[in-house]
Amino acid sequence: MEKLIALKHKLDAIKTMGTNAKKEALANLDEFEQSMVSLMLNPFIRFGVKKYKVAKPLETSVPSDQKVVELLEKLAARGLMERRGRIYRIIEITNTLKETGDDRIK
Repeated sequence: MEKLIALKHKLDAIKTMGTNAKKEALANLDEFEQSMVSLMLNPFIRFGVKKYKVAKPLETSVPSDQKVVELLEKLAARGLMERRGRIYRIIEITNTLKETGDDRIK
């Protein structure tokens, strides 16, 4: 999740910029970052997951960026349409985080 954490920090920095600076900063994002921003902001993409309490951002994590992106794409494409499929996949990733001793995931 290193790329996703780095993207979050970039987006946090972009929040404080003016309009033209934001446009330039967003245009300078690489292909992966632009696809993630599009995935976050596209109102027509639904993941079918309820809102829960937001955990503090992870500084280190075991799941790769690719694993997280695959999960989001499957959720968006309704590839895990069955409720159990969504829940088990999310539990699998959070269990991986728990095994690393990350106490923010409970």
